[in-house]
Amino acid sequence: MKVISTFSGAGGSSLGLKQAGFQIPVALEFVESAAESYRLNGGGTLVLGDDIRDVDPVALMDAAGVKVGELDVFEGSPPCDSFSMAGNREKAWGVTKNYYEGKKQRVDDLVFVFLGLAEKIKPRAILMENVEGLARGKARLYLDAAVRQIKAMGYSRVDARIYDGADYGLPQRRRRLVLVALRDDVAGEYVVPEVTHPRGSQVSIRQALVGVPEATGQEIAKTLTPGTKGLDMWNRTKPGDGFDVAYKKLFGKPTMFNQKRCDGAKVSFTIAKVPCVHHYAEPRLFHIPELRRLAGFPDDFKFVGSHAQRWGRIGMSVAPPMYRAIGGRLMEALGANPYPTEAANADTVDTV
Repeated sequence: MKVISTFSGAGGSSLGLKQAGFQIPVALEFVESAAESYRLNGGGTLVLGDDIRDVDPVALMDAAGVKVGELDVFEGSPPCDSFSMAGNREKAWGVTKNYYEGKKQRVDDLVFVFLGLAEKIKPRAILMENVEGLARGKARLYLDAAVRQIKAMGYSRVDARIYDGADYGLPQRRRRLVLVALRDDVAGEYVVPEVTHPRGSQVSIRQALVGVPEATGQEIAKTLTPGTKGLDMWNRTKPGDGFDVAYKKLFGKPTMFNQKRCDGAKVSFTIAKVPCVHHYAEPRLFHIPELRRLAGFPDDFKFVGSHAQRWGRIGMSVAPPMYRAIGGRLMEALGANPYPTEAANADTVDTV
């Protein structure tokens, strides 16, 4: 079964779907270091560097070797900055800004750009991932509008829920909204994958880092907890606490809210795109080989660029173990109905 992947990053979602048994002939990623990382690990996937706003759906289908209505899954993780509970949320809606590595982009409407392409390609299933903040507060209006559009496109069965990667073997607390929609002519049903690692049996940081490869000199230098203040924060912080607790005791006000010292006996805090999670026993951030393990990537998975770029790629990635579980259930749903003799609405591709 074939997948076209968009907003693919370094390939976390693709890796999980490949582990579930899907083929990914083409992926779309316009950030250069992310696309380069994907190509190093893509196993023959054609990685296009175009902005999704400029993509020709016919060219995308040609690259995947499918016609309208034949693709099994159209997958994507539209940028989530505008919906993250840690971001500016509605203050950033409708604003074109610096996105990443010199790229400028308005991001809050990309969910609908993604769906516009899906409507022209007419896949058998749509798979979309975003931060859980898309289902919270005013951002829920975006999600509700997206679901209405999906149903109007001929996908009346839409399952949108919050998953936590830690429930599927990821040694990191990573809660994400995942939407699965099946085209109305698909006979099978999507069944939510059972939790494999419930609370109390999740993979701890110490367990995940057994035998982890050593970091390079550059990685070590970049991960030392910076400055006297940073070291003092770390020393005054207990494993499992945020630096804001110690900072408030020192200075009477909270700050450094995103800096946290992990507890080795538990899963990691959520890894964001900026350096934030600190080692549980040493005054430093996690090294890249450690982050790779905590994010569910194999040790030989390559990330290119500076230390900050590699951290960013890992911090923005979809958890492969979670998508392996979701992908397995999605494949079961699609396997119940082989390709239809005639592609659904193949002759009526509307322009959106």
